[in-house]
Amino acid sequence: MRSFVKVVQDINAGLNKILLFPAILNALIIFLFAYLILSLIDFLAFLAFIPAVAYFGYALYRKSRINKIRLVEIYYPELNEKLRTAADYANAEGMVIDELHQEVAEDIKRVYTSSFFETGKNSTKIVLSIILCFLILFFSSLNFVFLGSKLRIC
Repeated sequence: MRSFVKVVQDINAGLNKILLFPAILNALIIFLFAYLILSLIDFLAFLAFIPAVAYFGYALYRKSRINKIRLVEIYYPELNEKLRTAADYANAEGMVIDELHQEVAEDIKRVYTSSFFETGKNSTKIVLSIILCFLILFFSSLNFVFLGSKLRIC
């Protein structure tokens, strides 16, 4: 069953998108927090991109190393070892393997990508980023500087 390779690719693509969203939110929070701190000490605020980009690169590396097939098996125990075995033999052919591919393909239809999305944590991160945005706007409108030192480069 050659189409099982497509099933494995769809699993990886779907979970990559779901796992990428929290990494983007975390990088945004790091950027906003660093921007707030740098603007409060009257330093070059655009340098806040450095820790955010560094974290995002690190998070992408970590997320890319996650075994998505195993992650699906953790969330859906009824697929335990069946999905891994079918994925290992995705390019192979044979009567038993084709039957396994068909069985797993039917079971995969009951896997929802929304079950991998952590709504509570992501909602908290979104609210935190909104609060940080409002704090940045508030302190910027007041021209508030926590430390009066002029740490300027240039």
